[in-house]
Amino acid sequence: MQVMAASTRDGNSDHWLDRFDDLWQKARADETKPAHFDGLGLEEAVEVAQRLHEQRAALLEEQLSAEREFIRRAALLLDGDKPDWWGLLDAYDQVRAWAVKGYLDRWKERVGFDRPAIRRFAHASPKSADGVWKGSTGWEGLDGTVVPPRWKDVVYALFDEHDRPVYVGMTNQFRVQAKRLHRQGHVWTAWPCDNRADAVRRRKEVIRRYGYARH
Repeated sequence: MQVMAASTRDGNSDHWLDRFDDLWQKARADETKPAHFDGLGLEEAVEVAQRLHEQRAALLEEQLSAEREFIRRAALLLDGDKPDWWGLLDAYDQVRAWAVKGYLDRWKERVGFDRPAIRRFAHASPKSADGVWKGSTGWEGLDGTVVPPRWKDVVYALFDEHDRPVYVGMTNQFRVQAKRLHRQGHVWTAWPCDNRADAVRRRKEVIRRYGYARH
């Protein structure tokens, strides 16, 4: 069984994870446990089979209930200003490892993203602790850096060697824009925005913060 990343566990998450594992292991053990029908007549054998069927159905419902709660808690990783895509990827891999039939449909119904999409967002997420993208300009520096994904609204600033802004702009095509403005020796910072209106507001904040005056 895969181990969940710490970022995906909060409060009672461990309880649901352990509870699900207990149920999952019990179901697997029951699948290989032979039923004893020696000495039983047809009617008694039918009763035993029916009882086992009902027990299995009840156990499966418990498994599904625990899995749904786990997925619900995993979906909360997308709430707030800084979605935890890496944590969500760990959560998906855990649900996939449990391999309860139909898990993908239940996951997509609650979370809305499949694994390729989650992985793509995770790799495009800021790596810095403050939740912004940072890197070097120029083709080599840019291509080796995690950058805002296409269509993501951002405000960005280019800084000189004295950490003074030489340009403050906004875009939803950061890679294209940064390559047009690349200047060797400069570094850049990009702040995520919810939409274009938010980018306009955030750009004004950045300009005020750094005292940038366009020449």
